[in-house]
Amino acid sequence: MEHNFGRTCRENGIEHRTTKVKHPWTNGQVERMNHTIKEATVRRYHYESHQQLQARLADFVGAYNLGRRLKTLNGLTPYEHRQNLGKRAPAIHPKTDPANAGTKQLDNRKAERGDGVLI
Repeated sequence: MEHNFGRTCRENGIEHRTTKVKHPWTNGQVERMNHTIKEATVRRYHYESHQQLQARLADFVGAYNLGRRLKTLNGLTPYEHRQNLGKRAPAIHPKTDPANAGTKQLDNRKAERGDGVLI
């Protein structure tokens, strides 16, 4: 029997990775996000019901995804990053772009401000 979490990951093409047992420091980014969520919700407010907590959490996640600019996403918000996932920036060096494998570069111009670069 498959768990809901595993099924949801599989249906959305997500690879579920786990860390080693008793090694939480290997999962630092997730632990930091958990701390951020906790600080913005349960440590800051008192809730009369579970529904109030759920509503506050939904508000926080929405505000975070739409308004928080992150260094790890090159200054984009999570929403902006997600919107850009389907768009591919042109590669200046064809060897770095797997889509150009075995093709010749016809455009040898220098990079200009605003050009996308794949590294």
